[in-house]
Amino acid sequence: MRQFNRGAYSSFKAVEKLLEIFHLSHEDLLHDPRRLLDFRATDVHDIFCEPWRTTWDAGVGRDSEFTIAVTISLTKDHPDLFDWRYYDLGKHRIARCIRTGVVIDSEGPPAIITIAYRERSLISVDKYDVLVHEPPVEGQPREIFAISPEAALGKSIEEVAKRAILICAFK
Repeated sequence: MRQFNRGAYSSFKAVEKLLEIFHLSHEDLLHDPRRLLDFRATDVHDIFCEPWRTTWDAGVGRDSEFTIAVTISLTKDHPDLFDWRYYDLGKHRIARCIRTGVVIDSEGPPAIITIAYRERSLISVDKYDVLVHEPPVEGQPREIFAISPEAALGKSIEEVAKRAILICAFK
């Protein structure tokens, strides 16, 4: 809850970092937002280094930034308890601890249900069911694979770059 209350759901930090990377002013962005389209998710190599750290460590951000901040905070407080995997659900990223089954989802309901099914883990969260680390099984939920936190953050920033959208919503 501490992270949720730190700040707004916002793309402002991501846009600020994109402007910095491309040496653009706010006026440049207003005149030609397509100049951000050169950013690729793979441009994020280390979430702990600038310019990326302040996109998730500033208390504001989108789903990936929130998820990364929560997982890092929990791991810092309980280093032997958590081992996180990040997942891309299309236009939304979540994290799941492989030791505890805890799921961090900025859009999820207060109670997250994790069901163990033989060797598989089925995450059932509100509007989606996801089968993790398993070959496809007919009649089962869609399959996703773990991604790095850098890939999660990069995908979030790439979405902002593609749409050049400024958003700020308070929780």
